[in-house]
Amino acid sequence: MLNNLNQIPALKLLCGILSGYLLCHFLEIPSYWFIYFIAFILIISILLIIKHQTVIAYYLSALLIGILLFNNINSERFEQPRKLIPEVPAVIHGKVLKIINKTDSYCRCIVKGTIAPKILPKIFDKSVLLSVKLKGAYSFNIVVGSTISSNVLLKLPIEGNLPTDFPEKQFCIASDIDFIARSDSRNTAIAAPPDGFLYLIGLMTDRINNTIKKYFSGNNEGIAIALITGDKTGIDRQTKAGFSQTGTSHILSVSGLHVGIIAFMIYLFCGYIPKPWLKFAVFETILILYIFITGFQPSVIRAGVMASAFILAKTLQREANPLNILFFSVILIIIFNPEALISPGFQMSVVSVLGISLFYMKINSQLKKVTNIKSRYFEYLINSISLTIAASITVAPLVANYFELFSIISPLANLIIIPLLSFGMIYTILALLFSIIFSPFASVFAATADFLIDISLRVTTSISQLPYSYISGRYAIIVSVLVSLIIIYLIFSQTKRQFFFRLSYGIITSILIALLFSSESGMKNQIIPRKQYVFASIEVEPAKSILIFADRKPNIRPIRDPAMEKYLENYPGSWIAAVNGTAGKSILKHTKFQQKQKYVQLNPEIQNRLYSQIKSNRKISQIIEYDE
Repeated sequence: MLNNLNQIPALKLLCGILSGYLLCHFLEIPSYWFIYFIAFILIISILLIIKHQTVIAYYLSALLIGILLFNNINSERFEQPRKLIPEVPAVIHGKVLKIINKTDSYCRCIVKGTIAPKILPKIFDKSVLLSVKLKGAYSFNIVVGSTISSNVLLKLPIEGNLPTDFPEKQFCIASDIDFIARSDSRNTAIAAPPDGFLYLIGLMTDRINNTIKKYFSGNNEGIAIALITGDKTGIDRQTKAGFSQTGTSHILSVSGLHVGIIAFMIYLFCGYIPKPWLKFAVFETILILYIFITGFQPSVIRAGVMASAFILAKTLQREANPLNILFFSVILIIIFNPEALISPGFQMSVVSVLGISLFYMKINSQLKKVTNIKSRYFEYLINSISLTIAASITVAPLVANYFELFSIISPLANLIIIPLLSFGMIYTILALLFSIIFSPFASVFAATADFLIDISLRVTTSISQLPYSYISGRYAIIVSVLVSLIIIYLIFSQTKRQFFFRLSYGIITSILIALLFSSESGMKNQIIPRKQYVFASIEVEPAKSILIFADRKPNIRPIRDPAMEKYLENYPGSWIAAVNGTAGKSILKHTKFQQKQKYVQLNPEIQNRLYSQIKSNRKISQIIEYDE
């Protein structure tokens, strides 16, 4: 695929752009030097064009685009911390893009606009996950497309440091959200009525969600909504964790796979239109509408641009190079939306397609050569396995980097779950269409989709509970890279004998890696900073621990910490809790089965002796870093 770079001009342009971006990233050029740097490259490019050195001028221009992108992105970029950061007062003024959850007492939505923190300069064009408490006479209706202003408490999303915590960072990464804020209806006002087009899209999304809720049952309705719109808020945390651990969570986020299915169904529908350009116009209209409904997610836009480019090439009766279309789509998107370049969803979408383009044919031919079985059904199986492995080679390290999770059984899980949920998605779409035309048919299609989703959930639960099925934590990225390299080493085998030798070597190495880095290792001493206190555990002997709750301030008014309470309910072995204030007492008071446990009040002397066992370089109550 990469043998002839002249067939992939978009790759050369993209390499030049990324070179400019990386140059600025690693050189750490001060912001006041950017204008001189850009002017210098621009002058050199013009002189080269005058001297007819167009090739060098072309690459310098690409370099210049990369520099401009870096400056655009870096000017307002915030790193997500691995420490507790206090909330700060701020004013948000922006448009409601999406309603995540709404009840009579609160509304959680995504707002994009201007943020004015009390202690920082204004920040423009950022997304905020805003939770608004609706209080009595001050309540009002927040709808998609409306512009709101709100006095809020603002914070950056942080990693959960307990397995029972809501994964703020992971959720915000997946949804391209920059900040989290909370407010109430007394401090929030509707600044402008709903925008006509966005409001219409919101109504269409609500109609889709309500129709799915009518025909589907229980947790399955949340899965069905996620398959169509990418909204995962209706799926419980345990189910999401199961999909993450099996490496199939991408099926719940609208991505290239979903757009591919939608594009294929639209193209079949347009097959009855005789005129090619009219067919292309109808295809584009429906596809753009779908992109609007899913909320302009970067991965959806990338897939939409690629699908449009393929159909355009077919309309023009031209042969399309998949890699050239992929890189052209990336360039087009990052020029109009530079921040897409650092969007994890966009990155994972691109590298998965890149992996398929680079490795699919090689894996497929290698597996067919090794198995040598002639069967149409077996060929379909080989094609599915090849597709899954090809995408996993490139996307697994990226997933491990962002989410600190590597699924060892991902290829097996994808092989089973992806076909089930792909057909589930198709039948869900048919149910939605026939709900308008003839509801009995809609019920039949919905029942079929419900059945397929139910099977996929059972399979996901069973596979995720297998021992050593996944690796989590900071070592997940190391393991994922090693496994990807082993697979590449395997697929480039020259002979059957070499393939099986490398396969044996790869299996043994993978097992050793899994045993070494498995997330199921025993409990060790740990320090977990929380908002009002710091939790620390000391394992005095196997299955026996001392748990310390060190309040940050004396005599504080404690607030509930449900995540810690749930964590303690399932804490392994027996333990004695040691507290030095009201926050620790409150936690233990609200923990189920707390009457079976004991707690003691710490005096300063005992505190110091316990702290010395943890070997911290400062008092536990002062710790805010997750890695200390």
